[in-house]
Amino acid sequence: MVRYVCIDVVDFSVNRTVEAQTEIVLALARIVRLAVSTAQVDPSKVLYLPSGDGVCICLIDLLDPFDLDMQIAISVLEQVYVLGLSQADAEKKFAVRIGLSENQDNIIEDIGGGRNVVGLGVNSAYRIMSLAGAFQLFLHASVHARLAQRRRYRHHLYPVHAIVKHGERVLCHAFHDSDLACFAAARPPGQGRRKSDGERLAATLPLQLPVAQSRLRSRRSVGPLRSAPSFRIDQA
Repeated sequence: MVRYVCIDVVDFSVNRTVEAQTEIVLALARIVRLAVSTAQVDPSKVLYLPSGDGVCICLIDLLDPFDLDMQIAISVLEQVYVLGLSQADAEKKFAVRIGLSENQDNIIEDIGGGRNVVGLGVNSAYRIMSLAGAFQLFLHASVHARLAQRRRYRHHLYPVHAIVKHGERVLCHAFHDSDLACFAAARPPGQGRRKSDGERLAATLPLQLPVAQSRLRSRRSVGPLRSAPSFRIDQA
């Protein structure tokens, strides 16, 4: 069982120099390490998957306390928020978004000889995270089911409907506690206009079929269509 805390820096490369990006990556690494060590997690049970502008924390078979992933996620949000208050250079000030998921995934050896994970849990963590905004914390349905009846969390969970990759419909939940300063920088769930399902779906579909496919579809005698290639070769 792997529980995931997927963290991403919002607008990482927008109007930032490489030097500023480097400092942000290093600052986030320090914050993540501090959050994990403060939670007194066994280092052998933690796997970090860096993603350039973020990191996914994998908690392997760590089921006690029941909300360890939430503790770490909130700690990261709070530390990033406090760091931003003391950062005078706007280019180095940053916000993060976080997605939580869990699943019985596979631990494998990657090309560099280190550990990696493969499975639905890690894929869901990245997709749920991608739906969040600055200082927002989104939960996969599996995490929501674990926390929804707990006193600490039950009154701070809000449903979020969305369509993700391949037009898949997803119901996740946002955690928002207005008593925590870090969430003061986030847009409360449900406020502001959110795109309708139709608008989200339209953004995931091509505007029109390739000419060759549109012609083939009009001919009933033609068998099943094959997908158009994802690339094009221009003939000289």
